[in-house]
Amino acid sequence: MLLQEPIFEKGIIYIIIYITFFIIGTGVTIWWGKKKKWNKPSFYALIVNIIWISVIIILNFIFSFLYGALISYIIDSILGAFIISTLYKQDFLESLKFTSRLLLGVIILSFIIMILLGGFFLLIS
Repeated sequence: MLLQEPIFEKGIIYIIIYITFFIIGTGVTIWWGKKKKWNKPSFYALIVNIIWISVIIILNFIFSFLYGALISYIIDSILGAFIISTLYKQDFLESLKFTSRLLLGVIILSFIIMILLGGFFLLIS
């Protein structure tokens, strides 16, 4: 059956991870922007996180999930720091610290979710 194929389960896991990544990333970016009194934290947070998730999805399709996560972490940290420093008019190094910490936390959370969902699909199959 289609529902029992591993590719379907893998696809569901990735979709859940991408949605979780986007929601958490956007929420933390908005919170941090308000805490630091950056201008338009909600609007710019959406832009930054859409770019982040786009790069992650593209790289994860090109590479495996693990390698895609590592490569996208490096690219997204630098790209995110540049975008945040430009949009919010902040120092590049401060933006790089923020983006690298945020992305690392969300990637670790994504791996935990992937492991838990993988175990869940093993139990129900």
